[in-house]
Amino acid sequence: MHHKSCTLSIAMTTYNGEAFLRQQLDSIYMQSYQDFELIVCDDCSTDNTIDILNDYKSKYKNIKIYQNETQLGSVKNFEHAIDVCTGEYIALCDQDDIWEKEKLEKSMREMHILEKAYPNTPLMIHSDLSMINENNTMIASSYFTFRNYQLKKEKDLAFILGPCGIMGNTIVMNRLLKEIILPFPKALVVHDYWIALINELYGKRLTLQDPLVQYRIHQKNLSNSITSIETTLMTKIQKSFTLNFSLPYMEIERNKVLYYLLKHYTLDVNDKRVISQFISYLERKENPLVTFYHLLRYNFVKRGFWYRYELLIKLLFTRRYR
Repeated sequence: MHHKSCTLSIAMTTYNGEAFLRQQLDSIYMQSYQDFELIVCDDCSTDNTIDILNDYKSKYKNIKIYQNETQLGSVKNFEHAIDVCTGEYIALCDQDDIWEKEKLEKSMREMHILEKAYPNTPLMIHSDLSMINENNTMIASSYFTFRNYQLKKEKDLAFILGPCGIMGNTIVMNRLLKEIILPFPKALVVHDYWIALINELYGKRLTLQDPLVQYRIHQKNLSNSITSIETTLMTKIQKSFTLNFSLPYMEIERNKVLYYLLKHYTLDVNDKRVISQFISYLERKENPLVTFYHLLRYNFVKRGFWYRYELLIKLLFTRRYR
């Protein structure tokens, strides 16, 4: 029988993270909640990342370091890290952020409340984030506000399919969720999208409005670089002269991920209908006005007026449909 050595596993992935890794590790070991193991999967770093990790391992005995023999990439590396975690709960962790001191304590407190209400159920806690730059200077106090993410408290499948708004570096999940998210689809580009989607379909989510992570924005970010953030900060007038006519969610092959979901998972009839409708958008199967109607009807897109107006213009100027 497998014996678990701790309550919580922290799944961290690293790749050439020497610049900010110590700050992240320090924030982990300053947590008010300390019943954890730290699992680190390094994806063939060529800088001093491994030296830094070994330095911390000499000080703290609850670190386990896995070095990949070949480079897996971010998604597969996170899949590996999650797979080797032994705790009843798993917190996901990037290499370049800073955790607020009570991040784990607050997340675990809410997790225990949630599991009393929903026993034997896949569960996920996630939170808002503040945003900092390379010099630890605050960019925004709320990532949710900055990105206009407005998740409902209840099930919000359509919004998860589109904007999602759940950042992996804030996620704490239970073992039951881990068991149904693995393996990741081969076409998956962003790991937190899949975790959030599966949990929305089969589990329960709690969204915490407290910014429990200082999310570092810099040029090497995979999901948000400082350049993309600066573009978002442009005024509405500037945007009107620099409209990008690419439609949201098209460039990351989400339709392949969703076809995998339809093939390998048993779905409720209503959930299957919502997913199929989103695939119709991704594959441009309807004319622009009908597409726009369905995007709004199902809430596949952010709820801001300006965002939706801009999206309509994009649809009308990209008329390709089957």
